[in-house]
This record gives sequence, C-alpha cells and structure tokens, in this order.
Amino acid sequence: MKIVIVGDNFNMGGIQRVSKVIGEKIAEAHNVYFYSVYNTNNYYNIENNFIDASFPLTVEFFLRLYSKSLRTIESVIRKGEFSQARYKKAFLNKLIHFIENNNIDIVILTSPVLITSIFYLKRNTKAKYIAWLHNNYDTYINKYTKGYNQEFYKGLKSADKVVCLTKYDYTKYSLLNDKTTYIYNPLTIDNKRTSELTNKKICFTGRIEFEHKGIDRLLKVAKYLPSDWKIELAGTGKKDQVAKLKKIIKDERLEQKIIFKGPLKEELINHYLESSIYLMTSRWEGMPLVLAEAMSFGLPIVAFEQTGSSEVLDGGNFGVLIENGNIEEMVKQLKKLVNSFDLRKEYQKLSLQRVQDFDMKKIIGKWLSLIKDCEENI
Repeated sequence: MKIVIVGDNFNMGGIQRVSKVIGEKIAEAHNVYFYSVYNTNNYYNIENNFIDASFPLTVEFFLRLYSKSLRTIESVIRKGEFSQARYKKAFLNKLIHFIENNNIDIVILTSPVLITSIFYLKRNTKAKYIAWLHNNYDTYINKYTKGYNQEFYKGLKSADKVVCLTKYDYTKYSLLNDKTTYIYNPLTIDNKRTSELTNKKICFTGRIEFEHKGIDRLLKVAKYLPSDWKIELAGTGKKDQVAKLKKIIKDERLEQKIIFKGPLKEELINHYLESSIYLMTSRWEGMPLVLAEAMSFGLPIVAFEQTGSSEVLDGGNFGVLIENGNIEEMVKQLKKLVNSFDLRKEYQKLSLQRVQDFDMKKIIGKWLSLIKDCEENI
C-alpha cells in the first residue's frame, strides 16, 4: 500500500513528532510518504520519502494573505462562517497532483484545515482518507475550527475513517462518522531507566505557548514552591512567546525558580531522569505524549484536568488531577509530593504501570488493522 501522512508542516511539535514515529513504523509494512503543505524545517529529520511541497516563501506568504483576506470578507457576509477549502485550492491541487502521480492508496490528514478539504480531495482522487484528530473535540469546535465548523463537519463525514485519541472524543466524533475509532499516541522515547526521585526538580516539556500550555499558570505555581525546589522547562515556541517568558522570569525575579532550557533532543532523557515530578499546566490537550514520556521515567504526574490528561491518568487513578485552573490546589498537591519521598515512590509505581498502555507495538498493531480495513475497501 502507498500511504501519505499530510501535515501543515513538520516543524517542532507533538503532532509532527508522533506523525514521524507512527509513519516510520507503518513504513516497515507499507510505502509511506511524509508530505508538508507549508514551509518546514523537517525538525525531526525524516530521512525517507519526505516531501516539502511548500511554495517559495514569498509566494506562500501572499497566497496565505490572499486566502485570509477572502475568508475575512466571507465571514462578514455570512455572519461568522467561512470556507477553508475554497481558499486553499492552490495548496490542495498540488496535493492532488502528488496523490495521483504517485498512485497513493491512503491519505492520512493531520490538521483540521486539511480535514475540512476531504470532500474536495475525494472528488478529485481515488484514494481513501483518514482524518487523524490530535486535539479534543471541544477545543476544535469552540476554538480552532470556530468559523468553519460546518465545513469541518462536512470533512469529517466525508472521511473513510476517523481516528481520535480519547474515549471522550470518540463519543463526540462517532456521532458525525460511524467509522470513528480511538487510538492512543504511543510512547516514542526508548527508555529503560527510571528517576531516583531525589533531585529537587520539577520538569515541564512542551511548546512555550502561554494560553494553550498554561505557562502563565506555571509561573504562578513556581512562586509558591519551597525555596530549594525549581521548575525546569524544556521546549521552544514563537519568538514573542519565548521573549515574554524570559521577561517575566526576569521582572518577577524567578531566575532561581524557573530554569528555561530551550529545545532539547538527546538531552531530553536527562531532563526527565534528573527530575522528581512532572508538571502539566495546559488548559487543553488532545493526547499529551509528554505525560507518557514522563511516566516512562517513573515520574509522578501532577496535571490540570482536561480530556487529554484525564485519559492518560485514567481519571486520576495514575496521577494527581487538579481542577482546571485551581492554582491553590495544584500548589497544595505539589507540596505533598515535594515533602514526601515515599509518596513520590507510590506515584512512580503507578506511572510505570500505566505507561504499558502506550506501548508502541500495541498501537502500531491498531494502525495496521485500520489500514488493512481501508485496503479491503479500495
């Protein structure tokens, strides 16, 4: 089978990383391509069948600006609703050309804008289409796809398969498409070691994005930690977000409480190993891969409750879930772990138990079954 995984880009990010990992595992049984619609830096070094289909930067800039202008006008006329697919045809036609020229059998789309275009793509190709949803239903509908929800629904209904990440999302998406299933994202770090839980460090890994990742909340939490404990942040983000983080750390004199380490690759393993607690302050998540990563190192997890963290921690059975946004309660629960090595060891056992559910072989098996089902219907 010839399969292409299509993303907006393959820069640094959870979607891009898991697309690479799962794609390369599927490639052990099928011919898999990785297709980037927009300009990309191939952050995760995909070596085989990587297609940078972006236009030259100046052309891409004007195409996207033109598209945005038309969407804005349509939104005013239609009282908030607009089309994505109608104004992405230069990009979509390039994808159609690739699908047809390479006799692609299955197309896996990883972003909501691409998913809205499934009905148009199916009209012009013979391939089967899988909508792979990396965020939770409520966040898409109330935030990311707000303004083009009707077209998003149309795209989902047109998909041959829909893959989401949690049981909660399955109950929502299956109402739109009865060929919906949920498959966890797998653990992507090959790790056999566990933290000794003795260092006075709490770690955070993710994009530096204040609203989504709750960086503002993390900074508030840091102020109330015992003086000899600190939070180490690994990740990067847009320049303005990183600059904002550094400015607040300096202005609020948090240099001894917050250590910003920037993006990590090989050093990421030590980032986890040298920590004693993992902290998640996100306002929303799809399936937070970083929680499974942290659990594989035996780190106790403390997270604000949203659909992603609730799924990974099984409603609080495998970690500490805090009412979303309750800073006071988060500080209280962190202090319990900070002050008790025995409690940290208890949660370490739970983390190591739960992480088995994110085993790569189990998850790839589900993907291969899904692909086989598509193959039988081609």
